[in-house]
Amino acid sequence: MTRLNRTFALLPVLVLLLSGCGVAVSPASTPRAVSPSSSPRTSSPSPRPGGAANPSMAADQDLERRLPDQVGTETLRKQSLDGTAYFAGAGTGANDFRDVLTAVGKSPEDFTIALAVSVNVRVGAFRVKGVDSAVLLPAYVQAGIHNTPGSSVADVSVAGKSVKKVTIPDQPDALYLYPNGDALFFAQATSPALLTEALSKIG
Repeated sequence: MTRLNRTFALLPVLVLLLSGCGVAVSPASTPRAVSPSSSPRTSSPSPRPGGAANPSMAADQDLERRLPDQVGTETLRKQSLDGTAYFAGAGTGANDFRDVLTAVGKSPEDFTIALAVSVNVRVGAFRVKGVDSAVLLPAYVQAGIHNTPGSSVADVSVAGKSVKKVTIPDQPDALYLYPNGDALFFAQATSPALLTEALSKIG
């Protein structure tokens, strides 16, 4: 097991999502990602228990629809949170997002986040009401680098998209950021093929 990169502060939601994908997690840990040279895990997400989603975990269904339903052979499990619910559960792990809100003069009530997760793929997006993603991107990169010393950022092209590649200490898989309209998207995967497909399907 290894910690999820702090730059995205997604642990509270990922624990719920990954538990539905057949991955054992605890509040203090997240699954260790397979290195890009390794074969992806073959387990698939289990059906959502109980049928309908908890309304508090589907706060931004429009943002969820902008994320892929499937990458490779893996079906992604989707959920979203409003800022009030997210920050209440994230604690100090959400400091990067808090810094972004401070930088753009907004509050948690203006924030929503959506995730789509499988065993080998994590994609998502967040948006802040009234703020373009071109403004969110530099604010978020600055917050992440400030709060996670040793991180580095590079401009790269993946799936025909101009993205930021964020390399984080102790994390085997880089994180990719893609601004589009009112939302800042992110993707992380255990193989280049899965990453490329994931990024091709977001937006």
